[in-house]
Formats: sequence, C-alpha cells, structure tokens
Amino acid sequence: MNVSHHSNITFGTNLPGAFSKIEVGISKACNLRCSYCPNSLIKGQSKEQLMPIQLFEKILNDLKDIDYDDIIMFHRYNEPLLAPVEAYIRKAKSMLKNIETELFTNGTLLNTERLKSLKAAGIDTIVVTQHTPKGFMDKLTEIPDKLLDGVFVRYNDEVVLMNRAGALTNIPNEISANAPCAVVSRSMSVETDGTVSLCCDDFDSQINWGSVTKKSISEIWTNEKFVKTREMLMQGIRKFPLCQKCSRSSTPVDNWRRLPESNAALFRKKLLQKQGKHT
Repeated sequence: MNVSHHSNITFGTNLPGAFSKIEVGISKACNLRCSYCPNSLIKGQSKEQLMPIQLFEKILNDLKDIDYDDIIMFHRYNEPLLAPVEAYIRKAKSMLKNIETELFTNGTLLNTERLKSLKAAGIDTIVVTQHTPKGFMDKLTEIPDKLLDGVFVRYNDEVVLMNRAGALTNIPNEISANAPCAVVSRSMSVETDGTVSLCCDDFDSQINWGSVTKKSISEIWTNEKFVKTREMLMQGIRKFPLCQKCSRSSTPVDNWRRLPESNAALFRKKLLQKQGKHT
C-alpha cells in the first residue's frame, strides 16, 4: 500500500507535532531480572555501560535546536540508580530550562540520601516499582515528606504488562492485528550508544533509524521512512513483525500520569503510618 505522509505530517523549523517524550538509556546495567522485562532473557548480569556525557550533551544540543521543552526520561531497560544519573539530570536541566525529567526505578537503591541527591540534581518525577519483598516500601516511613513530592510507588502486580514487541512470550498479545499505535509518534528512544530504536518496546533495537552520533535528532525524526512508519502505525498498518507481535496499541508511555492518588508515595506513607506498619 502506498501511503503518502506529506499531507498529514509536516515539520517546520521547530518540528511542530514532534515527540513529547524522549527516553535516553544512559546505562545498560540492572540489578534485577523481572519476568516481564527483556533483561530476564539475557544470560548473566548486565555489564555497566555508560553513555558518554559528551554524547548526551550532543543529544541535548539537538533538542535545543528544535526548542524541545517536554519530557526527558532516564530509563531504558536498566536500573538508572546504578549509574551517576544525577550528572545527566543536572546537565539536562542546565541546557534545557523548561524540560521535565523523570525516571523509573526498582527502588532497591533509593533511600533518603539518594532522594536528596536526585532532588538537588533536578529530577521532577520518580516512579518506583517494588519487585522484591524488601525494598523502598520498607524505607518509606523514614523518608521526610518533602522528599516524596513527585514520587510514586507501586507493587509489581499493579503494573500494566506489555510483551515488548513479542520478546516476552509469557505475556499474551490480545490486541487486534491492525490496532493503531501512537507510541512511535509520541516518543523517541535512544540507546546508550546513540542508536535510535523503532520505539520503547524495541528493547534491542532490531529496527533503528540511525544514530545521534552521526545525525541530528531533527534529521532522524524527519527521515522519510521513519515519518511514513509513524503514519502507517497511526492507521493500524503494522508492517514490521515486531509491531505485529506487540501487545501495545496506543497506551501512553507516560502511564504513570494516570496512576491513582493511592500510588503517590506520600499517600502510601501516611497509609502505612495509619496502619501502624514500618514505624
């Protein structure tokens, strides 16, 4: 099918209609192997691999060139607190004044001191998913209320599971084969080495649109094949096998924003105190 993208998606100097979230994998390391994460398929422990700060600065400059003022996410199939993520947050906040920063963490390394460090660096949102019997929830009542602003916490059974483009065969695909998907149009995913993946669910970049080491964010996003792919997915045309196997349709990649009030860390702290637990 010949799909023309020019009449529906246009880009000017500041890329109107471009992504509103960019996921940057500053590290490869993770200290857990959750069954609903592709890291569980990797043999052995993930090796530490940091994105060079110079490469991250290049990404920020590219974003500055397009007047980007939305969300930078410091997570991509890793545990960001194993890395010196504060340095990257601080750099992002200094170069792009109006952006929001967020990260997802399993919380095993999160405590009062680390929260102080992250807050001082400029983190806006932290979403903790507790996968283990002991973790962040056990430390929650010890953490000052003011540090819990913008922090959300949930147990692993509260997570909406995706099969990560068919990589996780234990998670069924129950969506229609021609279900529209807006995720690729809303976000950009950048690997530790600068590779731009098809989307957040393409965990090993089986399909990629080039590297920010060689091209600008603008050049990659406006690449004709990438633009056409986004439009086709919006129409429910799933050309790639990855998309055909994927259990995601138009579920927002920032679904923490739809979490109920009960997921706010401060709410859960007060509830624990009320129940007389962990005091």
